[in-house]
Amino acid sequence: MKKDTDAHLGGFFQLLAFRANNVYQSHSRPIYMPYWYDYLAMMLIGMALIKLGVLTGSYSTKFYVWMALLSFAIGMSVDTWSVWSAIKGHFTMDSWTASVITYEIGRFTAFGYVAVILLLVKSGMSRSATKTLAAVGQMAFSNYILTSLICTTIFEGYGFGLFGKLQRYQLYGVVLLVWLAILIISPIWLRHFRFGPLEWLWRSLTYWGKQPFRLDRVGI
Repeated sequence: MKKDTDAHLGGFFQLLAFRANNVYQSHSRPIYMPYWYDYLAMMLIGMALIKLGVLTGSYSTKFYVWMALLSFAIGMSVDTWSVWSAIKGHFTMDSWTASVITYEIGRFTAFGYVAVILLLVKSGMSRSATKTLAAVGQMAFSNYILTSLICTTIFEGYGFGLFGKLQRYQLYGVVLLVWLAILIISPIWLRHFRFGPLEWLWRSLTYWGKQPFRLDRVGI
């Protein structure tokens, strides 16, 4: 822990060397590691939910209400027990052993969030919110990097140096800050440009030619 903390609170190049070693170790693992099966399974479940019409809002309001209630009842109950075990065990590695077993069941919570979002969409009450979220999604690549820049500035030694210094509840403030940043910046940016800056760069590289960028240059 001291080695990690010293690296994150040190200079930029010290952290770069430390993280480069971490990345090398991750990317040198065989592709058949269990994590890859997990990612593939999640994508297949998402594809199945689209095919079945669940993610397109094709079912009744009653269906999504029950989907939310059952998913939260299963997932949150299990997750609450896991967190309680960890707190009781003072967050030692042994105290997290139970979460390895309950983790998969706790993921039912995700279906609850999906159901709530679809209920909001079906109600028509969230048009402005969904429009804003659509802008964030349209700039997903740029926002991914922006989030990294914000968080590394806050936590790393070459920024504000808050790595390892915030309590768990204080981290929600950082989450809120990042959310506000991308929710405000994304719609404003897309009023003037067709793509996010990195999306535009990626698209230009893909087609091997400079793509239209500003909206006023494409007659929109």
